Order: sequence, then structure tokens, then C-alpha cells
Amino acid sequence: MNATISVHGRFQPFHLGHMEYVRVACEQAGARKLVVGITQFQTALLRRVEDQAAAHRSERIANPMSFHERLTMVDIALTEANLGLEGWSIVPFPIEDPQELGDFVPRAIPVYTTTYDSWNVAKIRLLKDSGYHVVNLWDRDAKDFEGSDLRRRMIAGDESWRTLVSPAVATYLDELEISDRLRRAARAAADAGMAVLPELPPA
Repeated sequence: MNATISVHGRFQPFHLGHMEYVRVACEQAGARKLVVGITQFQTALLRRVEDQAAAHRSERIANPMSFHERLTMVDIALTEANLGLEGWSIVPFPIEDPQELGDFVPRAIPVYTTTYDSWNVAKIRLLKDSGYHVVNLWDRDAKDFEGSDLRRRMIAGDESWRTLVSPAVATYLDELEISDRLRRAARAAADAGMAVLPELPPA
């Protein structure tokens, strides 16, 4: 049993797949406290990683929410989920600069993660090399929930995106008008000659 564990992600936005990950990690560890790390926390200074599977994670259109907005969203999601934790903290998680991780997550706290692609494998190696004990919850070929699919639906005006997040998170995303923010970013990308995932609805 680990009294305190950590999980991490970009959470753009926090969807049901993320909640499954957090819930299973807490249950498996018997955790009482949770540290949630947010990657790519400086959205004005998005860091590209070498792994091709992670290339999209540094694109502007894939990062519509600020660190503070994501911190608030994760807090809302955890409160709604009622996981029985004594408490949690939400911190930056600079996996792109692993030497800085210790400033935010003590190396004595085990890192729980999952594997879907080569970037996940590379992250595990980086974390272990940085002195963390890493627990890989599962190794799967595909995700049931994809942030890129959620953002694609929001840009296209497909209201089914709401089925991919919890009710409280959906309400918060509406308050922030994230769908409109994504559509503006998509139009800017299209105007600049960049590929945009869905066909944009009429302006």
C-alpha cells in the first residue's frame, strides 16, 4: 500500500479515460493522497519531444487550456468522482525536462502510469532514470477515449463530446467556451495553411 501516489497527463481536457486511470491507480495502491502532475504546463512555451507518437502534444490546437484551467478542471473532476481520498495536490509535471521533476513531485512518491504507445514507454524510462519507482497499470494497443477525438468533436460542433467527459467537467468546459476557443484555433491554423482535423462548421 502506498499512502501517496502520483499520476500525470496533459488533460486537454480531462476525459473519462483519464478518470479510469486515476481511479485504478488509487484503488490498486490503496492511496490516501494523490499528486496529479500536469504536463505541457507552460502553454506559451510548448515543448516538443522527439518521439513521433507524442508529436501532436506540442501543437497549439492540441493545447487549448491553460495550466490554471486544467488545475481547476482536475479538481472539479476529482471532487465529483469522490474517490475516498484524504486529499490531493495538482502540480506541474515537466516530463520534457525530467531533471526538474523533483521540484514538483518528490522522488519518494511512486508514479503510476499506463502504456499505449512508444512515448509512454519512453516516459517510463525517463522516470526510472530520474529516480522514480514506476508502476505501469496496463499495456494496451488502443485507448477507449482520446483527447484528440474529443477536441475534434468540439471543433466540428458534435455535441457527442459530452459523452466523453463527466457532467461536472462538461459544465466547466461550457463555462470556458472551449468549443469556441478550439474552433478559433482551428480557423487560424487553416488560414495559415495548416491541416485541421475535422471539417469546420460554417462561421
